[in-house]
Amino acid sequence: MSAAKNKAAQGNLTEALELLIQHLQSNRSDVQTWHQASLLAEQTDQSTLAGFAHRQCISLAPNLAIAYIYAGHWLNNQNDLEAAASAYSLAYDLQPERFLSPSNYSNNQVTFDRTVSGGKVLSSFLREKHQLSCGSSEKVREARWVRTDAADITLPKMTLDTTKSCPELFKIDEVRQQPFYETIDFDWATQLIDSKEGILDELRLFLNSEELAKSARPYLSAQEVTQGPLSDLAGSTNWKAIDLYRNGERSSIAERSFSKTENLLKNVPLYALSEHPFEVFFSLLKPGQEIAPHYGQSNHSLTVHLPLIVCNQGYLEVAGEQRKWSENELIVFDDSFLHSAHNVGDLDRVVLIFSIWHPDLTRADQDAVRSSFNSRAKWLDQRYNKTLEALPKSMPD
Repeated sequence: MSAAKNKAAQGNLTEALELLIQHLQSNRSDVQTWHQASLLAEQTDQSTLAGFAHRQCISLAPNLAIAYIYAGHWLNNQNDLEAAASAYSLAYDLQPERFLSPSNYSNNQVTFDRTVSGGKVLSSFLREKHQLSCGSSEKVREARWVRTDAADITLPKMTLDTTKSCPELFKIDEVRQQPFYETIDFDWATQLIDSKEGILDELRLFLNSEELAKSARPYLSAQEVTQGPLSDLAGSTNWKAIDLYRNGERSSIAERSFSKTENLLKNVPLYALSEHPFEVFFSLLKPGQEIAPHYGQSNHSLTVHLPLIVCNQGYLEVAGEQRKWSENELIVFDDSFLHSAHNVGDLDRVVLIFSIWHPDLTRADQDAVRSSFNSRAKWLDQRYNKTLEALPKSMPD
């Protein structure tokens, strides 16, 4: 396409665009040429053609972040803020570092400017969407989705600050932020500890059954975690989970093998975004294994460990403070602080793990969190279709 390049260099943009279009008539899968055509179409005020070219780039290269950034810019110029935010959000998922450190990608000024602008559009849109979903809860309305909130572009977690709550996803500032909570503060804790033999009985039966091999999974998927502090355990059976509830879905083994465990948890304020608890699972950590220091997703819930099979030498460390797993004690902690786990004994460490609502959140606050999370999840599921639907579906005559 040197002829088109020469025409563009001479300032003959319309002729250059015509040459690109001619090429694309027989080479419709040429993403780079569609991208060049989109830029020339913008420069020659052929908006519909530019939008169609952006659509072609996305359709042909759905994993190319730049395609969504340029489409988002076009959509924003059409005043379709939701579709623009959808495109920018898809670009962010594919290459978040472009938005978090745009100066590292400043070799192309147009791309740099559109990325910076896109980050602002996305942050503003999602902030407003969150606030509209929160009802009367001022506490939750002022919370932040930290990955896309402009105030959190540089997070303290980058320095592994053990003194601060640094959740990876969602943070409410107006709640207590402390690493550990004492079980004496929870009226359900004593009864659960006193009844743990029933849970342990069901667990032992399960560990000796054929179901174990079918149901236990590596806690971290090798596909989902490819880098970072936990990548060494990704896909490994050194850290396994037996799920009763996962991401709000009840497993098939919950009723079949752990009905007593479920009944004992009925009086616990389990964190939930739907009718089911968000997560309840048995965590198995092999002897000699360590779960590297990392931050959890949010601080609107707390994590609870009910130790079932432990060695006196194993311990959990949160914000620099160590607590041993003991068969007669719960550990309640905020996993948005830097935390790690260490099984230095000679037995598998098995604890029942579940999440509870942060005790500083009222029912109205809890409802607001659910509404924000569910509204956001629904929007995220629709982003790709929303982006394509807003772009021209055919080339103008």
